[in-house]
Amino acid sequence: MTTPEFRCLQLPDVALREVLKNMDLTELLILSLCSQNANRVVKLNYNKSLKWTLWLCGYWSLPCIGFQCNGPLQNAIVVKEATEIVQIKSTEEHKSRDQQDEMLLMGFLSLTTPASSAEVIETKLDELVKVKVGEQKMSIAKGEDLFEVYCTDPKAGFNTILDYINDLFGDLPRIVSMNPSFLWFYESMRTRPIRTFISSKRTSEGNDVPLTEEEAR
Repeated sequence: MTTPEFRCLQLPDVALREVLKNMDLTELLILSLCSQNANRVVKLNYNKSLKWTLWLCGYWSLPCIGFQCNGPLQNAIVVKEATEIVQIKSTEEHKSRDQQDEMLLMGFLSLTTPASSAEVIETKLDELVKVKVGEQKMSIAKGEDLFEVYCTDPKAGFNTILDYINDLFGDLPRIVSMNPSFLWFYESMRTRPIRTFISSKRTSEGNDVPLTEEEAR
């Protein structure tokens, strides 16, 4: 079945503004990566009246960025280390529609709903869509719940993405949820978070590991 396409950037200005105002920040963030024109359009026309909060958190021991506005947290991007072969937790639909992500990143919006069953697929890093975030080229793929971005240095890539989000949406209020291995999040912050949650690490048996004296400081 052919996937319907909606070329939103070709809409008249008034209609385009209405479309963008009804998109959440994750959708706007991904759309902005399509081109410099898409970045400019998103920055000028997204719904600034909504009170979004930026979340920095760990996602299965990986750095993750999410957004929240009058509802549950929406995980947007998880940053992973780039390797020659990557594993993507995706839906069965990903295999039959392997061009869907590329169309999205070229300025199209898919109108279909992804399948609910998930699987882990392996693919070559070179086969993923490349986007420019700041001055860095990064590989990106649509996972089951969020977009997966692959960087040679995940920490540097995470900071670059944060800078990009700050430039795109302004300095959003931040909430941090992390274990001690993500204390470096604070190195990326221009302003203090409005709330911070720090949980202890856990052993493979599920037992909490007390914070060290250095971590507690």
